[in-house]
Amino acid sequence: MSLILGIETSQSLCSAARCSDGVIVAEDTHPLQRLHNEHVLTSVDEVMSGVQPETLDAVGFGCGPGSFTGVRIAASVAQAIAYGAEACILPVSSTRLLAEATWQRGESGGVVTVIPSRRDAYYVAAFVCEADESRVRILDDVLWEGVEPWRRLQASLPSGSWLLAGVAPPWIDDIDPCVEVLDGVQVTGAHVARMAALQFENGKGLDPADGLPVYVTGDSPWRPSGE
Repeated sequence: MSLILGIETSQSLCSAARCSDGVIVAEDTHPLQRLHNEHVLTSVDEVMSGVQPETLDAVGFGCGPGSFTGVRIAASVAQAIAYGAEACILPVSSTRLLAEATWQRGESGGVVTVIPSRRDAYYVAAFVCEADESRVRILDDVLWEGVEPWRRLQASLPSGSWLLAGVAPPWIDDIDPCVEVLDGVQVTGAHVARMAALQFENGKGLDPADGLPVYVTGDSPWRPSGE
């Protein structure tokens, strides 16, 4: 039996969920922008109502890439709870979570995940779901700016049905007007908790000190003056 807390603040949602033996038993989710720090502990208290933190086996969190501040909030809250509960911690890839959220909607085929960073910069990854339902990452998290990397991606993807999930660049139709963009796919604490439960069962729990955000090359909120 496992009891997992999932926390998600890496994008626009502030969300927490409690998972018992792979089943979501409580969830609290709110659409917020730049207010995650004010609400995340309230969401955690809501889903942990009547449950002693010491009974937690693990705390999962959306570790990025995503909002620079958001992933740090989730990591710090998850670390604090895991330390206090003497539980392990489970960082869960935000791009993998977005692909899973897409497949859970009943979609099939490959998924290119797109998470906005700043201005014309996006975190991009690509995944395929094999016939045996195993998930394969075929493009690691990268931070892309401008059109050219997208043109290279389009040329390198295996043949078949591909979906773009997340927030598409406004000019994506200029590259391929036929690309199918899925709007409204969002990751919640429930997605995090379920994925964390799978990782826990596979023995991937970490010491709380090792529960860190994911940053990719070129990933920084700081820009030179004038940009």
